[in-house]
Amino acid sequence: MKLPIGTYTFYNNMENCPHKAWHLYVLKDIPRTESPEMKWGNDVHTAMENAIAKGTPLPDTMKDAVEVASAFRQIYDKLPTLVEAKLAMTARGEPCDFWDDKLAWFRGKADVSVFTNERATAWIVDWKTGSVREDPFELETNALLLKVNHPTLTEVIGEYYWIKTGSKGLRYTLTKFGDTFARLQALRAEAEGYMRSGEWPKRKNPLCGWCGVLSCEHNTSHKRK
Repeated sequence: MKLPIGTYTFYNNMENCPHKAWHLYVLKDIPRTESPEMKWGNDVHTAMENAIAKGTPLPDTMKDAVEVASAFRQIYDKLPTLVEAKLAMTARGEPCDFWDDKLAWFRGKADVSVFTNERATAWIVDWKTGSVREDPFELETNALLLKVNHPTLTEVIGEYYWIKTGSKGLRYTLTKFGDTFARLQALRAEAEGYMRSGEWPKRKNPLCGWCGVLSCEHNTSHKRK
C-alpha cells in the first residue's frame, strides 16, 4: 500500500476524517460508484469545456449556464485561455507531467484559466454544481499549480461559479503561493505520519451520514434509510 499522489480532494477528505481517507485512497475498499450528483457534475464540466473551447451548444438541462459559457467563449477567442487544464508539480515545487506517477507530488485540474497577454496575471474560475460552500484553499491550490507551470505569473484571481444558482462566488486574490505550498507540505507530512504509524484516526463530522465506511461507530448512514 502507498499514499496516493496529493490532490485537493484527498487532503480535504483527510482533514474531515483521516480514517475515511485511508479507506478511500489507500485501502481503496469502498466501491467508487457514480452518484447522480457526481454524474451531473461530470456532465457539466464536459459540456462547459466543449462550449468554451469549441463553441458546442449546451444541452437544455444547462440553460442557466448559457450566458456565462458564451462570455467565456468570447474571451477564449481574445485572450490566452486554458480549459480543464491538467496540472501537476513535484515535491520540490517544479512543473511535471500530470500523468507522471513517479514525479507528480500534487496535481489538479483548473476548469477555466484566462491569462493577460503578457501572462503576468491569470483569472481562474471553478464550476460548482452542488450547494454553495466557499473553500478558498481549493482555489489556492489551483493558483499554485498554475504559477508553478507558468512562472511568469505574479498574481492569480480566483472564484467559484455556482451552476445551481447561476451566480458568482466570492473573488479571491491568490498570491500567497509559498503559504499554499507550505500547507500542502504539512498535509503530506501528516498523511505520511499516519502511514508510518498505521493509525488513521476516526473523526466525527457532519459527513458521517454519507460515509461508505460502514464499520465505523460514527457512521449514521443507516438513519437516512
